[in-house]
Amino acid sequence: MPTAQCWWCANRSTKESLRLGEQSGVAGFLGFLLTVIGTALITGPDGEIGGVDMYAAGSAMLALGLVLLAVGSWKAARLPHWVLVLWVLTAALSLVGGAVESLDSLFVVSGVAFGVSFIGAGVRVWAEAGSTAPKTQSR
Repeated sequence: MPTAQCWWCANRSTKESLRLGEQSGVAGFLGFLLTVIGTALITGPDGEIGGVDMYAAGSAMLALGLVLLAVGSWKAARLPHWVLVLWVLTAALSLVGGAVESLDSLFVVSGVAFGVSFIGAGVRVWAEAGSTAPKTQSR
């Protein structure tokens, strides 16, 4: 990908995140912050710090962050409401599926809901960003 396109993608996603965060209030901001920290914890090396399982802590932070982001974003109405409902559903299903051994298939369903919700959010953001994309010449 040419450098100009990489810069545009990074710049656009940051601007969209800040714009959405500005409109989604304190709950949305805290949710965004928790999802970023939670994602960093689950993508890093697995292990424990001070007896705390970092993957479990990151997953819990990500789930709580998604719920707060959904609550804050509902009012902002920048994302489809079905995406926000799936974020809350993802958190609930992963909690139950992870806690109750006989319902571990819910954890898989939560993963599918998670993926579909972010595809929906990405399509919306990408569609809105299409009109401002820089025009580059093909080589």
